[in-house]
Amino acid sequence: MVKISMKKLNISLILGTARQGRNSEHVAQYIFELLKERKNIDFEFVDVRNYIFFPRTIPPWEHDDAAKPWREVVKKADAFIIVTPEYNHGYPGELKMLLDQELKAYKDKPVLVVGVSNGGFGGVRMIEHLIPSLRYMGFRVLPNDVQVSKVEDFVKMNNMERDALLKERLTKLVDEIISILNHTS
Repeated sequence: MVKISMKKLNISLILGTARQGRNSEHVAQYIFELLKERKNIDFEFVDVRNYIFFPRTIPPWEHDDAAKPWREVVKKADAFIIVTPEYNHGYPGELKMLLDQELKAYKDKPVLVVGVSNGGFGGVRMIEHLIPSLRYMGFRVLPNDVQVSKVEDFVKMNNMERDALLKERLTKLVDEIISILNHTS
């Protein structure tokens, strides 16, 4: 069970790809800027590039100093928002490498998945593959997710257009995370 004290909640927003020229970064930055204005939550932007170590995966049982920064992020996070693109109907390997560095500390922490794609489905096939892994790891996966399709169009939008597309939905889902956390404390 997630323990929440009277402190501000901490939500880590994870950008789940290290690919050069990643359009999902625009989506993650927009969400981060939109949500960080909330007074009751501290948001931390986590770029997978800063927490993975190619060419190996660091298992959770291995006490490797390289995994310590990620494990500290997980330890202090009350919940997560994962923004990740769909690559070949799946999620990026570097996201899997990142998540595999920890296991026990994910138990019952809420997670919202935001799928991003070039096509019209907003990463739903990737989400279908990611959710079972997240559940196995112990995350409490929100029943609803967010899809951003045609990401090239999103990149060209101004914030007013982006707000019309996503703001209300994201606000409701973050409120759902807060509700979950308040009921588990």
